Amino acid sequence: DYDELEREEKGGGGDDEYYGLPHIPVSITQEKLPPQRDEGKQNKLLYDQLHTYFLSPNCSTEKKKEVEKDIPPLESNQIVQLFQDNVKGFDSTLDRTGSTPVSQFILSTYYTGLPLFDDNETMKHHTINALRYILAKVSGVPEKTRKNFLTRIVDAYTACQMEQARVIDAVYGTLSGRDKSFKEQILNLIDIQKEQVLNQIVNRFNPNAWRTGDDNPQGQIPHIISSYCVKIGNQLGLRGYDTAMMDRNRFTIDDKDAELLKEAFHRLFTITDLINTIVSDVNQQDADVERLINLQSLTQWAGDPQVNNNFESHSIFYY
Repeated sequence: DYDELEREEKGGGGDDEYYGLPHIPVSITQEKLPPQRDEGKQNKLLYDQLHTYFLSPNCSTEKKKEVEKDIPPLESNQIVQLFQDNVKGFDSTLDRTGSTPVSQFILSTYYTGLPLFDDNETMKHHTINALRYILAKVSGVPEKTRKNFLTRIVDAYTACQMEQARVIDAVYGTLSGRDKSFKEQILNLIDIQKEQVLNQIVNRFNPNAWRTGDDNPQGQIPHIISSYCVKIGNQLGLRGYDTAMMDRNRFTIDDKDAELLKEAFHRLFTITDLINTIVSDVNQQDADVERLINLQSLTQWAGDPQVNNNFESHSIFYY
């Protein structure tokens, strides 16, 4: 079982006032915002249209995360062996209290879920099924990718349950996206970029959060992320809103600060970065690479005018 420190994190989401969430001003002003986006040149209108669509609820994958449920569970020794084979120092990695091996908590999540979600069966079963999906499928991806995924999960278990839930969902989204359509793979890539931008914003305006202790949970990175995600996540189509709502250690943000947060997000999320990520991913040459875009899906999309809006199919070979 999770120890008492972990169980104190369990919250319920819902009405902020009812749960006694504090209001904390965001350390952000117009002068501290990143520079304005300047991209697209002769294609500026198209870039702006894509930017508006990608940062909208229409682009959200939050409501599309049904997890495959009929996955036979692994034995505990199989789970431990999988992590031992792929994560350096796994056996000696302890939880954030420094008292319990993370392996115990990973196994507990795999079989019974996170205590954080004891009052929300939907989120609890999503996390269980997502972790089971990851551990069932991860052996089939290239070694570098497999080690990255499993290391990220182990690192999450050195933090709080909110971080564990968020990372499990993010890794599940990336891993499951590989088997979906080309459009859904692009949306998955956008989710990853949005996550990176949100982390940039949190670190930009909370530079000391990484060193904040448990005496001030609202000042810690996982709970700041939850707070920002709840306030602006739905409007920007961010993944993780439902999980963030369960964070009892989040805080409320006023509308003025929220507008500045959204403006910072709009400036840091660029179509140029997305294009460069897609091109770099597609152009990888090694056999054992961490690939987010399935090349067969790309060529099928490029060759089908019914779904690609008359895209010039041969251009994928000489960008």
